[in-house]
Amino acid sequence: MRTKKQISMKEYMSLQVRFILYKSQANKMDNLTAAEIYAPLLAQKIRSKYEVTF
Repeated sequence: MRTKKQISMKEYMSLQVRFILYKSQANKMDNLTAAEIYAPLLAQKIRSKYEVTF
């Protein structure tokens, strides 16, 4: 079984913010709409690859 790379909460939030800003610009939508759509998907993706440490 592969071990997950650990990532701090600060790094996790940084990844999420950058991804949402990128998606909102790419799809020409406002940041809040992009956050509502993509944040749950991104959270699931990050948790599958990384172990978030608090």
